Amino acid sequence: MGDHNQLPPVGPGNILRDLIDTRVLPTVVLDEIVRQAGPLKENSIAVLRGEVRKTAAPEPERVPPWILINHLTQDQEALRALLDMHREGIAERLGFDLISEVQVLTPTHKGPLGTAALNIELQRLLQAKLHGVEAPPTRPGRRPRLLLHDKVIQRRNNYDLGVMNGTIGQVVEVNPRSHDLVVRFFDREEREVALSAKKGHLQDLHLAYALTIHSAQGSEFPCVVLVVHKSHSFQHHRNLFYTGVTRAQQVAIILGDQWGIRNCADRREVGRRKTFLSLLGQGEEALR
Repeated sequence: MGDHNQLPPVGPGNILRDLIDTRVLPTVVLDEIVRQAGPLKENSIAVLRGEVRKTAAPEPERVPPWILINHLTQDQEALRALLDMHREGIAERLGFDLISEVQVLTPTHKGPLGTAALNIELQRLLQAKLHGVEAPPTRPGRRPRLLLHDKVIQRRNNYDLGVMNGTIGQVVEVNPRSHDLVVRFFDREEREVALSAKKGHLQDLHLAYALTIHSAQGSEFPCVVLVVHKSHSFQHHRNLFYTGVTRAQQVAIILGDQWGIRNCADRREVGRRKTFLSLLGQGEEALR
């Protein structure tokens, strides 16, 4: 049960989809998107047909729910545009809080438009803009230092602390001597959790200004900035695009180049992943 048009689980095979296709078990398909409405919902569904619609016409006293920016042919152009949005666009023109309501999504960790590079750039920009803090430079191959007010994500289940993989929060306290942190996690309870550097808790904590589309699956955000660019076209496919835009509750901003966006909407990849479950119901001939 679920939205079968989203990304399949990370890992080999395509177990759930192949099991459903056997028709051995009763199946319920959810065909109603409750996270979205209006043009945002319609435009997200259109992606499943390979259609990427232009910027939606704004309603009176409301921001456009769907914004398409597709002229950024070079990755550095796209990076500058993304930073400019955070510097003087999203909060000022759209009215969203840059930490709690805006989420940048991209297909990959690597490259100038991957999460690693974007998080360093966004940390530097937002620490300076929101708090007047100059983030220290990050050495090549090293993780950026976590600062007070940083947006962070837990990357492994920690049952002792009660913090699960994928939980997003914000650093609310830093001990300058021990480097221990207190993080307010944005889960249902919005509780504050003390993390010990000595106990290795910080190894599981990463910046979350930019996330991969895979890691955001199952989450939702008022405003999503989805980076779709030819520089990471090797990972593009329609279900990735659809999963990204359906994370948005109110506004989806698609940022990239025309070729990359078109390529992502055109490519269909899900059917290439198979398990032996797909052979069930095909008789003995299929198993020979």
